Amino acid sequence: RENSSDPTPHNPMKLTLSLLSLAYAAAGSSCSQFTTLATGEQEIAADTGLPADIESASNTRVDMNFIEANGMIEKMHFRSKSKGIASEVQKVHIHCGIAGQNGALLLEAYSSATGGPLPLQKGRITDGYIYSENLAGAECNGTIINSLSALMEVMKADYTYINIHTADYPSGENRGQIDEHDDFNYLSFAVPREEVDSPSLDRNNYPNSFTRGDFDFDAGLTRIKIGTVSRQIQTATTKIHIHCGPKGVNGRLALGIYTPGPLTPSVKQNGNVRTKGFLTNDDLGAITAGDNQWCKTEVGFPIVNMASLKKAMDMSLVYLNIHTEAHDLGENRGQISEC
Repeated sequence: RENSSDPTPHNPMKLTLSLLSLAYAAAGSSCSQFTTLATGEQEIAADTGLPADIESASNTRVDMNFIEANGMIEKMHFRSKSKGIASEVQKVHIHCGIAGQNGALLLEAYSSATGGPLPLQKGRITDGYIYSENLAGAECNGTIINSLSALMEVMKADYTYINIHTADYPSGENRGQIDEHDDFNYLSFAVPREEVDSPSLDRNNYPNSFTRGDFDFDAGLTRIKIGTVSRQIQTATTKIHIHCGPKGVNGRLALGIYTPGPLTPSVKQNGNVRTKGFLTNDDLGAITAGDNQWCKTEVGFPIVNMASLKKAMDMSLVYLNIHTEAHDLGENRGQISEC
């Protein structure tokens, strides 16, 4: 399965692309993504309605993914990470309001006084799930926001913003309008239980390791920025690959990140294993040269450039695989998708 010189997959897929796509879509979930970079320059003073005087170079990146299952929005994954804030983070909020206008509180994700649904990690990070019952139930743009579906609609209408309240700036130090995410960013959470036919893994006693992979295409689809972070892996990482195949099916090598591939992992002081860098169409060509049908069996079309790789990610038909000394056929696997 893992030998790039052998184009035959270990577990060849027998379904046609049309049947596979229908089956996978029915079993999986979808999401809508929103993001913002909140800064002091966007803050509006409550008393004057004019730009606030924020003497801070801090900022906060916030990513929100609405996760849909069975035709309904089930939950929202919310993550905020602040940089350069000198005092205590007291509140992390979503408010109603267009750019340059303050408005009602829609969600209190964190509060130092009441706690809120998400804890504050390391004094600057929130990360977890938000549910409809966590919303404040306030009105925004003529709608009572008492469900995540209602919140998503006002986000799409550009009527919401993030506000980070601190001890130095109780009314807000970082503010940012919430925008719908672009279509060039993809994510994978790879874990041992997603591996298929990796004999060294004990299904009754999985390792505690996991890997997050971030994949960002440039607008011209000439290269991809890749970042992976593996945690709690106990032995050396030997290979990092992107393979063709839907969930539960092994497939051929689509893109080598490391062995083959130019991005060498680095081990940080905390034991985390990271890779970071760019790959281009030439890196894909090094794998697919001489075989223009590469991955066609698994995804229905050959993956020969960044455009075709992105199309496969849109369909969740490629996966990240982390190979280690202890688990040569794979320790952490996860489908790559817009969520």
